[in-house]
Amino acid sequence: MEVVEKVILKNLERGHAHASEKVVMSHEQPMPDNCQRIVTDADPDNMMDEVYAFTTTLQLKKSLQHCRVAVDTDPIKIEHRLKLYVDLHNPEGHTSQVSGDLLYCAPNTNNYF
Repeated sequence: MEVVEKVILKNLERGHAHASEKVVMSHEQPMPDNCQRIVTDADPDNMMDEVYAFTTTLQLKKSLQHCRVAVDTDPIKIEHRLKLYVDLHNPEGHTSQVSGDLLYCAPNTNNYF
């Protein structure tokens, strides 16, 4: 998973905007042992038969040199996204990847997902 910082600078006089992104934190971990749960729901509409559930903690550096605070002002907007990547190793021997992202609030604030 990654925390990506996006900075958008708006030129109000010309109506242009410049955007840049950088990865401010990256974390990779294997699937923990004993995190698989078998679903025994008898509902025929429920396609889920197994679930993998675990938690992890991301340690972000609190220095503004590494990750700036989220801002939404007229000329400057800084936002953060948490990007998740899950590799699925299929029984046939190939790997598939599922990915998604969530809006994330920067460190040193009391706002969370």
